[in-house]
Amino acid sequence: MNQGRYLEAFSAAKQAIQIDESRYTAYYYAAFALFGRDLFDDALPYVKAALTRVPLQDQPAVGRLIVAIKQKRAFSEKVAAGDHALQQGQVAKAATLFTEAWQALPARGDMALKAARLWIDRAREPIQAAKVLRDLGDKAQDATVRDEAQRLLDQVRPAVQAIGEEALRWLSERAPDLIFYRHRKDDYSIEKCESLKFNGSIMYLRLTRTFQDSKHVNDYKIDLIDIDSALKPSESEKDTWHITLHSKIEFRYQHSQVAEGFPDSTLETSTKEISLRFHDHEAAKKVAKAFDYAINAARVSRTARLF
Repeated sequence: MNQGRYLEAFSAAKQAIQIDESRYTAYYYAAFALFGRDLFDDALPYVKAALTRVPLQDQPAVGRLIVAIKQKRAFSEKVAAGDHALQQGQVAKAATLFTEAWQALPARGDMALKAARLWIDRAREPIQAAKVLRDLGDKAQDATVRDEAQRLLDQVRPAVQAIGEEALRWLSERAPDLIFYRHRKDDYSIEKCESLKFNGSIMYLRLTRTFQDSKHVNDYKIDLIDIDSALKPSESEKDTWHITLHSKIEFRYQHSQVAEGFPDSTLETSTKEISLRFHDHEAAKKVAKAFDYAINAARVSRTARLF
């Protein structure tokens, strides 16, 4: 519908409201006409008025219009802010805003692709691009967008993996000197790695091969299902920062002797946590960034194998 038709529809809806203020449909169509012209703030009062008048069976339709108005308003605001940031040469900020625009309106996967290309071509941040592309590939509603996301992800994969490997080397060599406290909860493997110190604490990120020479490598197939990290100040200790890593692991135990009629392996799922504590905020940020690189390199690889 062109702008002229939206104007006509709004005028007709206003006349209907004047004739009968109790009819929810008049408010609904007034809101829809304003929504079509991207006049979101003007549309919301009408759609809310419709919601107070609508019969129960028609409430879902009005509710969907409210959601659509809020989503498109958020989308438009993020895109406008992103365009402004790009004009100012703030490439990373623009890419972040375009990503948020897509998150506000998931049907617009083109905005996520725009963000990813900015991370790749202008900001030279393949890790950030990979984060966007991985999410887009999982959530995109358009097959063409999904295919393009996969193509770009394949393009940045070598750079992401190289950055991840470098982050791992840095973590193994430098991070142990920066961390003054470790708290680990692990009912399977960590106790076997106590002497390995920091390598033990990151082994179930799929990022080390500490069990390569261990008999346990033949007993367990361990897959990383999900992992996330967060850096935040301590609530109880002044000038102290925590990095907390949460992971969900699958352990498949291969039985050495299998009886007829019984499975040859047992699958268990376990949630793990590592908490690293720092006095030095800059050190904490460096370690958090290295973990971010390493974790996302593992995710991009799509293998999710620990060993």
